[in-house]
Amino acid sequence: MIVQNNEENQKKVTKELEKIAKKQLKCLFLNKVSSKNIDQNKAIVEKLNIEIERYGVEPKFVRRCVKRIIKYKILNIFGLGLIKYFNHKKDQYRRRIAGSLKDCYDVVIDLSNVKNLVFPTFDTPKVSIIIPCYNGFDVTMKCLRSVLSYTQDISYEVIIADDKSTDATKDIEQHAKNVKHVVNSLENGFVNNCNSGASIAKGEYLFFLNNDTQVQPNYLKPLVDVLDVKDDIHVAGSMMLFPNGVVQEAGGVIFRDAQAMRYGCGFRWVYQQELHHCHDTDYISGAALLIRKSSFDKLNGFDKVYNPGYCEDSDLCFRVKYQLQGRIFFEPKSKVVHFDSSTFPSYKKLELMENHRHIFFEKFKDKLTKYHTSIDNFSIKARDAAAYKHQILVIDMDILSPSYDTGSRNTMMYMELFKKHGFNVKFMPFLKSNDKENFAKDMEYQGFELIRESQEEYLKKYGHIFDLVFINRPQPADHFLPLVRQYTHAFVMFHGQDLHYLRLYRQDLLNKVPNAESIMQERKSEELAIYEKMDLSLFVSESEMNIVKKENPCSHMTDIPVLLCDTKVMDSFDYNAEQRCDIAFIAGFAHTPNIDGVVYFVKEVLPLVLKKIPNIKFYIIGSKPTDEVKALASDNVIVTGFVTDEELRNYYRKLKLVVAPLRIGAGVKGKVIEAIYNKVPIVTTDIGVEGIDNSSNIISVVNSSVDFANKVIELYGDNNKLNEISSMSKQFIETHYTAEVGFKKIAKFLPGSLCNK
Repeated sequence: MIVQNNEENQKKVTKELEKIAKKQLKCLFLNKVSSKNIDQNKAIVEKLNIEIERYGVEPKFVRRCVKRIIKYKILNIFGLGLIKYFNHKKDQYRRRIAGSLKDCYDVVIDLSNVKNLVFPTFDTPKVSIIIPCYNGFDVTMKCLRSVLSYTQDISYEVIIADDKSTDATKDIEQHAKNVKHVVNSLENGFVNNCNSGASIAKGEYLFFLNNDTQVQPNYLKPLVDVLDVKDDIHVAGSMMLFPNGVVQEAGGVIFRDAQAMRYGCGFRWVYQQELHHCHDTDYISGAALLIRKSSFDKLNGFDKVYNPGYCEDSDLCFRVKYQLQGRIFFEPKSKVVHFDSSTFPSYKKLELMENHRHIFFEKFKDKLTKYHTSIDNFSIKARDAAAYKHQILVIDMDILSPSYDTGSRNTMMYMELFKKHGFNVKFMPFLKSNDKENFAKDMEYQGFELIRESQEEYLKKYGHIFDLVFINRPQPADHFLPLVRQYTHAFVMFHGQDLHYLRLYRQDLLNKVPNAESIMQERKSEELAIYEKMDLSLFVSESEMNIVKKENPCSHMTDIPVLLCDTKVMDSFDYNAEQRCDIAFIAGFAHTPNIDGVVYFVKEVLPLVLKKIPNIKFYIIGSKPTDEVKALASDNVIVTGFVTDEELRNYYRKLKLVVAPLRIGAGVKGKVIEAIYNKVPIVTTDIGVEGIDNSSNIISVVNSSVDFANKVIELYGDNNKLNEISSMSKQFIETHYTAEVGFKKIAKFLPGSLCNK
């Protein structure tokens, strides 16, 4: 194995670039350069970009050098003089080009002769790697060696789908032990050959890999992880690279007339942030395509109408998308080098591509017309395979961690709601925490692009595409609103999650902070100023909205559910008090009100409960428990720390009662609604029930420690009462906390064009 950045190749590319540059510069001399045609000459120089980009070399330094010549020398230097100056800089250019290539040439290429290979065997392989080929024995063996070297942590089998080769490929099992060799028994052609190979595959997933490729380290597991994590993703594909490391394809775009474009082609992925993001796409190249075998079988494989080849991969992806309602996904962590050779002569290749494009167009005309953009209107919208959708930018404090805090869960639910109603959703975090990469990946797997590059630069470049901007929390709003107003024409919504000034004021009072009142007034003034600047302000309860309305009566406001619940889920389980035991407080403990509440409950309420119910267990469930919270653990108090969603559901299915002993805070508490959604009766305080209207029949509200203890003891011993409260949960959720309720409340304020999807 060698790294493809050798000196000989660098010299070759450098000479080619010099030749191109000289040719362009000669055009300048023919004009006898004068001040009147400098702009024209600059335009000629700009054409260098196209040729230079082809080599994956950063064009800026060549262009900068030439422009400098134009600026300072061109008025006094003619023809040969300029050539002489350019040649004088030749060594400098060569060094700069070599440095540029070094950054780019990071792919591993096998140029050696490959002899016997021995592959591992698995009884039940996870992936069947299908390599179609016709002759090209040496190329295929190099591909196989890369597969053997870099397929790790995944059980797999290798199937050589042979289209009746006449060279040493027909005896490939002698050179690559434990591979399966199947010879196409149908009509010759790539499509039939792939289907032939798939017919004997045992894997849960099929990975179609061209024989003129060489996979790179860790190429397969990222693709498998995508399909393992997200059931609605049926196809995942790699970043395809040219041998020099330049991007060949980062997902594909299909336009309205069925023309296709390799997204990212010609870019150097190291320097293009947008190519680092996994995202939904229109199609994945059949040169490196992972698909669920169940999906492939349902669709009867590649359509034989495209035999011998071209457009079969686009057709397969479209049938996955529009027949199976599956997603097509690009995963940049997986990289494959594609040498892009062809068994077809150029004229035959172009003829096949054009004929099959017309077949593809007639087959999917309705979908192309309805959901795809024209090539003239290509933009970042088309890249997202969502050109027909409205664009919404969601901004929050940090990458969302819905397993850890209710605010993130609330934002995520509304992102999913907008996606469901036809919006293409992008997410921009105010902060960029390094410890949230797993959550970032989860967001991308769900189809939300994360904007990780410079926020102002992104808005400056792409702000015009957004129809709606949804900002969460005051600090991001204060920072981003001027940029949003400057670079977009979007309708701007703001969701504070709660009244921050009120929550902090209550916390200051409890902690006896001096001048708490004046501090609160300052915070209040700043927060109210944000509401005034928005097109629509969202509140988690009508009571909070009314507080702000008194200060800003002209502002556009509405209340929305803090959680969006699926009542069908509520039908899938029952609550039976006789079969349950124990109580719990479920919260995230990076939030001060939750720390205060659980410490208060364990020290002042629980001892009174234990006098009457000595065997009761109190579970403190939630992420990031502080040392103070961990110290509460005892025989009767269990501190679990973070639990998965599945583990949390299991707790809800066995708990008899939930408590929310909150003494400070503001806004509707998601933990209270979540308990009702899980049909578990809850005891809380005035702070805990704040903003939850018409709930007196299903939420028990107390405030003193004695009353809290007595209410827990009373309900815990009254199974009939608990069952009665639980039975009313679904109707309450249906009335106030479903996705339909949430979208209706927002939609009536949106511009009409955003509601007609």
